[in-house]
Amino acid sequence: MKRKHPGRRLAWLAMACLACAAVGARAPATQPATAPHAATTVSRPLLGEVVEVHVHGTALEGNRLGDSPDRTVTVYLPPGYRHERSRRYPVIYALGGYQPSPALAARIGPHPEGYLFAGVDRAIAEGRLGKVILVNVEGWNRLGGSFWVNSASTGRWEDFVTHDVIDTIDARLRTLPRRDSRGLYGGSMGGFGALSIAMHRPELFGTVFAQSPCCMAMVDELGPTAAWVPLQRVTLAQADAAFRQGDAGALEALALAAAFAPDARRPEVFGDLPYRVEGQRVVAAQPAYVRWQARLPGNRLDREAAGLKTLHGLRIQYGDHDELRHIVDSVPAFHRALLAHGVKHEFLADHGGHMDLGRFERDALPFFARTLAGAAGGEASP
Repeated sequence: MKRKHPGRRLAWLAMACLACAAVGARAPATQPATAPHAATTVSRPLLGEVVEVHVHGTALEGNRLGDSPDRTVTVYLPPGYRHERSRRYPVIYALGGYQPSPALAARIGPHPEGYLFAGVDRAIAEGRLGKVILVNVEGWNRLGGSFWVNSASTGRWEDFVTHDVIDTIDARLRTLPRRDSRGLYGGSMGGFGALSIAMHRPELFGTVFAQSPCCMAMVDELGPTAAWVPLQRVTLAQADAAFRQGDAGALEALALAAAFAPDARRPEVFGDLPYRVEGQRVVAAQPAYVRWQARLPGNRLDREAAGLKTLHGLRIQYGDHDELRHIVDSVPAFHRALLAHGVKHEFLADHGGHMDLGRFERDALPFFARTLAGAAGGEASP
């Protein structure tokens, strides 16, 4: 079937945002917020409470995009948190997906992360999950997504999570500030981030769940296809205009380039693409292609599998009908690579597509109840 726009094959992450832990990078708060936060996707009042916490991102200072280092994360506090003043709680950190286009944001509402809070609240109320804190962190930036890596262009987003966010949450809330009571969750871009951060900093998290992680291999949408041809000449202004019209492909490609192959010599796009056009062929552009490859979790296992072996729990899930075909190919390949490196983990392929919000409650929360210290269920909340 003829495509109207060759760049649209790369417009695959924006549709994924709803399936990810999303929306934390709203307009920065000048003071830590403590008022309850309306979650539009919640079908009944929460027994717990959702608040906003201001985090100054020391790791984001001086980024080339000019993004503010001041961020806001949304936090679910379980029932009884305000009254049980001597009690401390395990924490699940949820990493968000790529920023939705304005049209998609208008459809899904201003706070699509509400399903996370509703799922945790319901699981606690029904005794399927112990009382936990859920911290939702969004990785949006000038280009739509940080991909949760340290980059000279976008900022040190891995450090933002592992230093700025965790230190702020542990200082302000009654957490159990230890590894075995700290979990990490993410979907799509957030799933990539969960695996990437766990591989670099396994001493911080005891248990990790990656749902439909994107960008695990340079195949399918990320392979050398004709979609990269118009991107060779795209400007940031053109990518922005297309994003506002609902086509996020060009902006997503620039976001990946800035994250994986930052280039100070190209301030107009902030990074290098992995491919170039040679005659009628799309071929690897060196050294950018090697730099992109070096970011991929599967290519880092020889160096970083040892850290994953120390986790108390690791689970990877995806749908074999995922519309993002690189996920269908790359996630099982990563599973096989983990087995080859002797990394114990749980692996599930269901028959769904990319956007299945129910996975978080029916798959991720039982996993954390089993593996996160202090999160076992058994006592329903009143």
